[in-house]
Amino acid sequence: MTERRSGPLMFDDGDGLARVLAGCAGLPADATADRIRRAVHEFAEQPPDDDVALLVLHAD
Repeated sequence: MTERRSGPLMFDDGDGLARVLAGCAGLPADATADRIRRAVHEFAEQPPDDDVALLVLHAD
C-alpha cells in the first residue's frame, strides 16, 4: 500500500496509511481492509497497475 503512486506522490507520504488506519479503530478486519483498499484505489486517477496484497489481523 505504501508504494502506491499518484504522480510524484506516494500513498504514505505524510502518513497516508496511518490516517486511514486511524479512522478504522473499532472496525472488524474485513471493514478495515475495505477502507484501506478503497483509499488506495481513490489515491490516484488510474487503478493500481500491480497486484495489491493486504493482510489485516484483528486481535482482541
